Amino acid sequence: MSNRAIVANLYHAPQRGSFEYIEQACIEIDANGTITQVLSKSDHKYNEVIASHEQNNSLTRLANNQYLLPGLVDLHTHAPQWPQAGKGLDLPLNDWLNQYTFPLENRYKDPDFTARIYPELVDTLIAHGTTTAMYFATIDSAPSEYLANVCKEKGQRALVGKISMDEKSMCPEYYVESSTEVAISAAETFIQNIREIDNQQDLIHPVVTPRFVPTSTKQLLEGLGKLVQKYQCHVQTHASESDWLVILLSKLFRKQMSSCTTKQVS
Repeated sequence: MSNRAIVANLYHAPQRGSFEYIEQACIEIDANGTITQVLSKSDHKYNEVIASHEQNNSLTRLANNQYLLPGLVDLHTHAPQWPQAGKGLDLPLNDWLNQYTFPLENRYKDPDFTARIYPELVDTLIAHGTTTAMYFATIDSAPSEYLANVCKEKGQRALVGKISMDEKSMCPEYYVESSTEVAISAAETFIQNIREIDNQQDLIHPVVTPRFVPTSTKQLLEGLGKLVQKYQCHVQTHASESDWLVILLSKLFRKQMSSCTTKQVS
């Protein structure tokens, strides 16, 4: 049973590959926040439904110069990098990681710092229409799980990944997992903990997240691939982001980076 309705000029994509504009659409929503039907002026129930919600004081009307859109989906969000958004653009990728990004991500070991940043990030994304986000967190489990809980509390659909990094030759000493076995075990525990979150609306999901091939040993990628198969969860990483990365991987593996990642994680 629908408990509220919105009348608005609506842009939406009812099916993959299709696009539709409905002037003064009536969207009915149930108590769980699920859209139950979308009516146009040509539907015979249109006026009746609107009148019913007006009578029950459960109708919201947007102005004629306002438009209603589906929630936006951000498929690649580095949550811990929020404080440096738009900054540090003077360095190439490898130097940028070591001088700016790894030191910043390491700060999330501090719970107080984490508690200042992640709620602000999620609030900002939601305020700008991002109702679903796929997050890279950090290598540390506690702040990564905290991010997942923030998303749950604020009602954002989120796919959250604790980053896995074990290749000591490519990672700073202060920001690398102690061993391959520890990295795989931490990734599995993270998956289990995220799936134990009270998540009746199915909003929060774990993501296996090797940062990228240079910071991951072959053994780690193979182990993470087994976790993906075991738990049937999502996986995310990076590929071919810069000339430095492409050249490095071609030297190390004598093949394109996307091939390296796919072979080891699949």
